[in-house]
Amino acid sequence: MEISDFEKLTPAMRHYVETKNKNPEAYLFYRMGDFYELFFDDAVEVSSLLDLTLTKKSGGLEDKIPMCGVPFRVANQYVKRLVKKGYSVSICDQVEDPKEAKGLVKREIIKVVTPGTFVDEENPDDTRRITSVAMQGKLMMLAHCDYASGRINLEQKIIWDYRDALSFLDKQLEFYRPAEVIFSDLAYERELSASSKQAGVVSLHGVEDCNEELYQRYPELFDSQYHPALNLLVYYLEMTQIRRQDHLYIQSMNDGDGHMDLSDTTIRNLELVENTHDSTKKDSLYAILDRCTTRMGSRKMREKILRPMMSADSLNEQYDRIESLQSNRILFDDILEKLASIYDIDRLALSIANQNLSPKQMVRLQKSLAAFTEILDFLTSEGEMVLYRLFEQVDPCSDLAKELESVFIDDPPASYQEQRFIREGYDSELDELFDSSEGGAQWILDLEEREREGTGIKNLKIKYNKILGYFFDVSKSNLSLVPDRFIRKQTLVGSERFFTDELKEQEERILHAKERALERQLALLDSLRCRIATELENIQNISEAVAELDVICSFALIADRYGYVRPTLNQEGSISIENGRHPVVERTIEEEYIPNDTRLDPNGYFLQVITGPNMAGKSTYMRQVALIQIMAQIGSFVPCDRANLPIVDQIFTRIGASDFLTRGKSTFMVEMTEVAEILRLATPRSLILFDEVGRGTSTYDGLSIAWSIIEYIYDDVRAKTLFATHYFELTELANQYEGILNVTVATEEVDEEILFLRKIVLGESNYSFGIDVAKLAGVKPTVIERARRVLVDLERQNNVETASIHVKDDAVETMVDDELREKIRSIDLDHTTPLEALMLLQSLKEEVDHA
Repeated sequence: MEISDFEKLTPAMRHYVETKNKNPEAYLFYRMGDFYELFFDDAVEVSSLLDLTLTKKSGGLEDKIPMCGVPFRVANQYVKRLVKKGYSVSICDQVEDPKEAKGLVKREIIKVVTPGTFVDEENPDDTRRITSVAMQGKLMMLAHCDYASGRINLEQKIIWDYRDALSFLDKQLEFYRPAEVIFSDLAYERELSASSKQAGVVSLHGVEDCNEELYQRYPELFDSQYHPALNLLVYYLEMTQIRRQDHLYIQSMNDGDGHMDLSDTTIRNLELVENTHDSTKKDSLYAILDRCTTRMGSRKMREKILRPMMSADSLNEQYDRIESLQSNRILFDDILEKLASIYDIDRLALSIANQNLSPKQMVRLQKSLAAFTEILDFLTSEGEMVLYRLFEQVDPCSDLAKELESVFIDDPPASYQEQRFIREGYDSELDELFDSSEGGAQWILDLEEREREGTGIKNLKIKYNKILGYFFDVSKSNLSLVPDRFIRKQTLVGSERFFTDELKEQEERILHAKERALERQLALLDSLRCRIATELENIQNISEAVAELDVICSFALIADRYGYVRPTLNQEGSISIENGRHPVVERTIEEEYIPNDTRLDPNGYFLQVITGPNMAGKSTYMRQVALIQIMAQIGSFVPCDRANLPIVDQIFTRIGASDFLTRGKSTFMVEMTEVAEILRLATPRSLILFDEVGRGTSTYDGLSIAWSIIEYIYDDVRAKTLFATHYFELTELANQYEGILNVTVATEEVDEEILFLRKIVLGESNYSFGIDVAKLAGVKPTVIERARRVLVDLERQNNVETASIHVKDDAVETMVDDELREKIRSIDLDHTTPLEALMLLQSLKEEVDHA
């Protein structure tokens, strides 16, 4: 911000400009008395954005300076509105008492509120994340931070080229959905930043290796190989928040081995956490499974749905915990009751670290810690060690809970600075000071009664305000009764105000006692804040444990309510489901849900070609299988009579592309792009759902592509696959490959009306029922009859025999070999660490295996 006549500005305006220039990209909220004010261009822009009154103020220049402002007590509401629009706000506050200032009151930027660091205390569901991205050789590293709780999730992947980088980053940003993305020096920074969609983008160059002091300040954080992205994140947070970030901790370090990989396409197509109609939670798997009592539990449930586990031991332990709750209903009810008493302590981490917890927040913390201790007591008294193992390494902070219980009154005031919130008996000095203050208040009442009788003024009252202090209020009609010792203080329209020497002396004693009492109370509060800060790590561990327990309780509740069963996990890689049900559809339809069996065996039939009419239930059946698999791998029981399931590494879906049409991409291009990605990444441990592949082009093009895809999966990928199609010719593949099975949706014709039975049966359908579906949809009878006649003519003219295509294109193999050679040549051995070399070798081997 440049001002040509800078020296002509008043001292306050010069300081404003200097402060603004320290962070020119952010709007500056500059504290002046009871307002935060904005000047110059900031005032013009913010007044428009927030619909504020734009005024002008003299600032030393010839023309007055544009100005707008907001009351400091409600400034957070205006900051929230700006942040949600994607802007950042610098908060410049007064850092000394104006009464003690000599000249200009000292002001400093105390923090910069950014889209990723704003914490909405009024909306605990508003989880805002900030993501940092850094490169080390070919290793892309990301650090995702939920700033309010301090949780950090670290991710990494070897990147071969721009496409690989973009794909990985897209998946990460779709999964975590950060409000802000920070990039370091990246070769593809401009392109990658475009993939961050609606997130705010910040570029910080040369940071990741420049600050050894960070490692010394946060030794536990930086005890990992992920430090470039983590360093970038912590540097940015310290720079914007202008303080240590002691509440940060690493929740997980993911290199792809511990969790199932779900793409954003799969998450969307299966409607895991939000529906595809209005992008809300309604009618999603999350909506069905989330019966959590605490907000921490609900957030943990969402995390689990999006990151299914791949450890059979961990999953079986989770199943055991659900059964433990189901077998002891009294214990289950007791735990649920105590969970209801636990507040969202996860969101207190930032306030604890910054040592600015309010008394009300401390009371909530105390109640939460006490409830957690009671849950532990329940588990130990019942001998429920399966559940208790969740908490073996967790310190319940029992001493802190007892101390806090002895400190505060039951319901501390929200505005606590000028009211008592520490209970009587906790601190003798504080009690004496408040007794003096409250005793003075009684003296005032006694004086009021004495003067009322002595003067004969029946409605005489002693009142108080911050400007005048204590005074006698006398109406105009009684002024003749006022004695000479009353000293006039203020004249109003209907009354006059007086004081006496006696009242003035007592006022000084009362106010001095109250001032000392409030100072003592705030000192005790600060001491407690320091005490709680020492337990921050334990409190965060408690929050994690409570969230895990709450999720288990939710799984147990749903399993009981909806008749879910415990799945059995196998190492053979086969999927066997008896009477499986779609967890969402069965809860949202009025009629009875028709269950279906599924069997996919890598040593038998592992690829199903599914035919049948539209609207018959093919898509529901396929999604049902995928959702049951996901539910099993997040530790939930599943909707069926029996399930024997493998550990799946990835689930891929190719179902529809309508949401991409507005982005300028054709349906068929999107379809083929997703198909290419699936065929490149799928493994024998994956589950693939293809729905009507090839429909976006000509019939023969589409049929040829679909045919080729099935053959490639069968010969090269060997993944368990459900392939729904309207190309009936594809059923011929089951006669050529022993691992392919034809299934169809059963139908029945009653009185020339088609009836969909929603049952998957062996066999194939050689009739599309498209005209029958059109009839059900209400298309005019004349159109239906004409369609039937046209269909007969077309079938007569196009009776094409299905051909089997077994052609291997040597040119394709040659192209694959050339790509691998080029990748090997591009490796810089002089700057490749042993760990990176091993990971590169593993990646090359996987490409050769899948080529």
